[in-house]
Amino acid sequence: MTENHENEGVCPIIEEHRRKETASVLFWPAVLELFPSFEERGGLFDALGDEIDSIPSDVIPYGTLTYRQLLFVYQSRWDADEEMYFMNIDLAAGCVEVGHVLDNFDDISIEEKLFSNETVH
Repeated sequence: MTENHENEGVCPIIEEHRRKETASVLFWPAVLELFPSFEERGGLFDALGDEIDSIPSDVIPYGTLTYRQLLFVYQSRWDADEEMYFMNIDLAAGCVEVGHVLDNFDDISIEEKLFSNETVH
């Protein structure tokens, strides 16, 4: 792992990995802490490559990947001039509730449904 200049933690790193094509991959500190070796990150990169291969696009502005029961977020794009992929991968460390899907308004008002103390998963 790479430490920053002030020794206050792990810095993101950029590595080149290869499958069918070369990829320049930015790994964020949370990923480096979970996968400290190049070989371990290579397994994550292979899983990400399989995910990207299944999407018919040269640019993926935001995607999610489940690997070893962990959720990762990533970005990817193919650069034809450089003939390589550029990827950015981080661990999804939290989630935020962004809205409600409401149904069955028969017995309860909208306000009661929206402002109840239910836990949403």
